[in-house]
Amino acid sequence: MQSPDTTFDLIGLGFGPANIAIGGALVESWAVHWDSSHQDYPIKKVLFLERNIKFQWHPGMLLPDARMQISFMKDLATLRSPQSPITFLSYLHSQNRLIKFINRGSTIPTRREYADYLSWAARYVQDHGIPVLFGTEVVGVDSTSDGLLVIHTKSVANDDVASYTTRNLIISPGGTGRIPAPLAPLIEHPLIIHSSTYLMSVDSIIASVAAKGKASLRIAVIGAGQSAGEITLNLRERLRSIPVPAGRHQIDMIIRKGALRPSDDTPFANEIFDPQATDAWFSHPSTAARATQLQEFRSTNYSVINSLTLDALYEVIYSQKVDSDIARRTNGPSSSIPLVHIRPYSCIVAAHAPEVDGDPDFTFTIQHVLSRELETEKYDAVICATGYQRTSWINLLKNSSVGKHFGLSSACQPGTCRLIPDTKRSLQDSELDSLLHGGGRSAESSNGSAVSTPPTSPTLSVTELDRHDDHKIYISRGYRLIPTNDGGLKSRIYLQGVEEATHGLSDSLLSVLGVRAGEVLDDLCKEVRL
Repeated sequence: MQSPDTTFDLIGLGFGPANIAIGGALVESWAVHWDSSHQDYPIKKVLFLERNIKFQWHPGMLLPDARMQISFMKDLATLRSPQSPITFLSYLHSQNRLIKFINRGSTIPTRREYADYLSWAARYVQDHGIPVLFGTEVVGVDSTSDGLLVIHTKSVANDDVASYTTRNLIISPGGTGRIPAPLAPLIEHPLIIHSSTYLMSVDSIIASVAAKGKASLRIAVIGAGQSAGEITLNLRERLRSIPVPAGRHQIDMIIRKGALRPSDDTPFANEIFDPQATDAWFSHPSTAARATQLQEFRSTNYSVINSLTLDALYEVIYSQKVDSDIARRTNGPSSSIPLVHIRPYSCIVAAHAPEVDGDPDFTFTIQHVLSRELETEKYDAVICATGYQRTSWINLLKNSSVGKHFGLSSACQPGTCRLIPDTKRSLQDSELDSLLHGGGRSAESSNGSAVSTPPTSPTLSVTELDRHDDHKIYISRGYRLIPTNDGGLKSRIYLQGVEEATHGLSDSLLSVLGVRAGEVLDDLCKEVRL
């Protein structure tokens, strides 16, 4: 437990890229604004709490040669302050690798190198006064009688509990793996995983399925995005080392669309990730307007694959066709290289786990999206590359005494809660939407049977964002939650990485981390000084 007289100016939940960027902005502000007595800056005593025992960033997807999707200049600080000590260029210089990186002729680092950069930046801010408690899980948050927040934690190592009081809180929850509903009951099975744990799990999965002694193995990869494409190619190489007595190992990519699609990374489309785009997005006149733009630019990020990975996948499938045609024409032996098969327009409607004394395989009932025909398929293992959901912050607040300040109760379901810009409190979105749509519902939202949310991408359609029975939580342009009933709540709560619907497509990505950190800190200091 903390000392009773200790109150932090700021506590951050999570120590991933978003809060590392906050830490970097704090370190720089301290250097500029503090006087020799350290009394001239409002945020002095800070603490960050991180569940993992050390810093890590997407360890399950640090595949060999996998590249980032953005320029190195969209790092933790460059767009906010190019002279910052935690820019990617500063990292390269510190590692004596700057010239070599320039000689590569590309602004896109590998994912492994970027993960090391983030680890380096995390260490830098810690060495410059940002304390982090690793291996600490946040289990609750409450408000005190004097309007402050108390964060309750337990140690991951030994379940020791502690509590910390703070005047301000930043929640950067990251994402948890999204699992398609038919597979959710099976997720504890060791042979079905989410892509977020791929590298930590794939060796044991392959060893387990190979131990079945089957002539050939069949693995399902669910999803149509970048992770699904990379995993499919990586699995193919791994399965090549397993002897095939008969037939071929096979990897099925199960996708709802008719084809794999390229990500739109063209210059004009990329402007949707510019920091200036956040202002435009936040100021849209209604939820429907923001959702329409979100739908328009989905191809920049959701269920899409970059061109290099797409080309590699197509080359694999074309080579398979060449091999089979040669074998047929010459009556020669068939190839033993693992087969990649893409199943388009496929929706999993039911799934059954292997039985101890019965069927050893996963059994899927798959429906064709267009013809509605049903098929049964069997797989030895399943990998869900189906994106992430970011609702843990809602569960944290609604199950605490803090939730009441935002109209949240334990009965609120995360799927019915949505963020709304605080500028809309004077004129409800439903009124604005009515004006925009001529007093009626949109054509899309009026057809309840025609729209279903693909399980392979986040649920962000106009239909879902336009529901009038949702619970609205208001948020400021500066990422601060606005109480609907403050009830004496003095502490302020900020969110990072979950405001895509209000602040734009870049919010859950890396593109605006540096700029957003500066905006949050400016808003925080402005409010503290009031």
